[in-house]
Amino acid sequence: MRLKQYLNEKRIRRFKFKKQKKRIDPIVRIKKAESIVKKGLAKLTKELSSIGWSIEFFDLLKIMSSIWKKNRINFIPDEGLVRMKELKNAKYMDSGDTDIDGDIELQITTRIMDYISKKQNKESLSSIKNEFAQEFIRVLSHELVHRAQWQSYGDIVHNSILKNKKVKDSYVQYKEYLKSPHEMMAYAQDAAYEIFQDREPGIYYLYQSWFDDEPEVFKSFVKIMKKSYEKISDGEELIIEIR
Repeated sequence: MRLKQYLNEKRIRRFKFKKQKKRIDPIVRIKKAESIVKKGLAKLTKELSSIGWSIEFFDLLKIMSSIWKKNRINFIPDEGLVRMKELKNAKYMDSGDTDIDGDIELQITTRIMDYISKKQNKESLSSIKNEFAQEFIRVLSHELVHRAQWQSYGDIVHNSILKNKKVKDSYVQYKEYLKSPHEMMAYAQDAAYEIFQDREPGIYYLYQSWFDDEPEVFKSFVKIMKKSYEKISDGEELIIEIR
């Protein structure tokens, strides 16, 4: 979701941003996320089975961080960001961050403990079709977009973050965050993926409500979402009427 906001200025100056070489394709990020999640969940299932599925929350995060370490993904406890509660589909992963080096940090809620304690969920945890996996894929694919953005045009992303940090009003700051080009691209992919899965389009509704007074911004979001949907669905057109 949001990119890390505590960037060190000296580190930024030493970092040489790459020029954009190709467009960021949503289907590539989603397929990559599916592969990363599937392989990791198979290992997690095996690990949890070996200890009888008895584990504490923080120990679970350590195991998950170890399993996905090679993918440069770290798991931490949920910080309870109020704004992300608006994403109705967020149950197990409340938010994520991607830093300048492309390292990803995902915040996990304690609901994951209730989820993996159920027999039917234990049996299907290694499948990417389970509820936790689907949310994992959505959040991770969003962060993979940000990783690609840092690699392709990090200077633009950095300038956008600095501009947003100067805004003092929290309402205005969040609105500016949502309509920044790099976030709109990532969220539009998320929205398209939700619709493709026939899930409640929480992110679509989020943008619809926040930009009711800025129809041009919402239209831009929908345009990107439709293009993402066509990529994900192999050419199927997404029909949405905007009043």
